[in-house]
Amino acid sequence: MTNVLYCILFGLIIYAGLQQSKRQASPETFANASAQDLFLAGEDAYFGREHRPQNTGRAIALWELAATKGSLQAARSLAQLYENKELPEQSPGLAIHWYGRAAELGDSRAQRYVGDAFYSGEVAPRDHTKAMKMFRRCATKEAYCKTMWASLLLDNAPDDAAQKKALELLHQADDAGESNAQRMLAMAQLEGSLGMSKNTEKGLDQLFRSGYRDAKSQYLIGQYYEQGKYLRRNDSEAKAWYLKAAQNGHHDAVTALQKLCKSSADKDASCLTWREVQAKLHTS
Repeated sequence: MTNVLYCILFGLIIYAGLQQSKRQASPETFANASAQDLFLAGEDAYFGREHRPQNTGRAIALWELAATKGSLQAARSLAQLYENKELPEQSPGLAIHWYGRAAELGDSRAQRYVGDAFYSGEVAPRDHTKAMKMFRRCATKEAYCKTMWASLLLDNAPDDAAQKKALELLHQADDAGESNAQRMLAMAQLEGSLGMSKNTEKGLDQLFRSGYRDAKSQYLIGQYYEQGKYLRRNDSEAKAWYLKAAQNGHHDAVTALQKLCKSSADKDASCLTWREVQAKLHTS
């Protein structure tokens, strides 16, 4: 029995040694290695494991091999490396390339990233056909993708079938708490669009629900209070909602606050808070 245990232990030691030697080999020796072994070897190089110094270049070479062999983890690692600007030769195109590979391998976050890139045209050529393809793929997992798919259907001269599909997607995203879908449905009810009957009360209720965390909804509510549209005019409420939107990064809300709070004599609570925020920014 003791001899058997020694044999098992010896076998485990030999196996561990082989695994370590595989990871420490040069990238050129990995032609027949599995995608998982390549990914792990890349991690060892990136984090400086196995008593070796950190080597980002080696990690990239190994992850590229792993990604071409089907490693989603490797493709995601490369994409995040370039997206997070960790390298001096940073290129948004490289992030898109590797997110594209991760998207092909079924990663919903990567599909969303690529979809957004093609939709906005900021880090890739604008292409709404490719964007829609990506959003359709991640719509089964992410409510945001349902909303973006619906938005693209509506943006491209929809027929009745496309409008019906878009409305179905928006309701599904709304059920999942997706704020962009809530805002779009609110606007449809306020305006009587997308085949929905005009209903101000339901539309406002929907808009305020999305306004708990959505800067665009917060800005719209501020506008409605300022203009007296759908809501009774109330400058104090307008300032409060603009402040929420501004604090969430909405640039037009910043402009609106600067206009409404331009007088130093205005002691409105939202204006006082806004001035305090601005003062801290100028002194930091």
